[in-house]
Amino acid sequence: MFKAPSKKAVSYHKTLLLGEEVTKISAKRRKKKRAVVRYFKKAKEAVVGYFRKTWTELRKVSWPTRREALNLTLIVLAVTASMAALLGIIDYLFTLIFRLIIH
Repeated sequence: MFKAPSKKAVSYHKTLLLGEEVTKISAKRRKKKRAVVRYFKKAKEAVVGYFRKTWTELRKVSWPTRREALNLTLIVLAVTASMAALLGIIDYLFTLIFRLIIH
């Protein structure tokens, strides 16, 4: 029974028979490899550059003192609590109004 040769065997025999084609293929592979290496090199430079610029910008920031940060945090908590209470009251009033309408 005849068995078809594998792709690997066919490419190996093609290599033996056609020496020119091998150099073309290997030149293409080298070119692709160089392109991939260039791509990753640029990607690495971009990521490193991003973090360097970020670090530089963070050094320029005027950070609040501990006391200022505490005061701002308390303001945010107070506003959040008051808004929650206001929305709770409004919700309760709407509940009463709709209960009167429905019944």
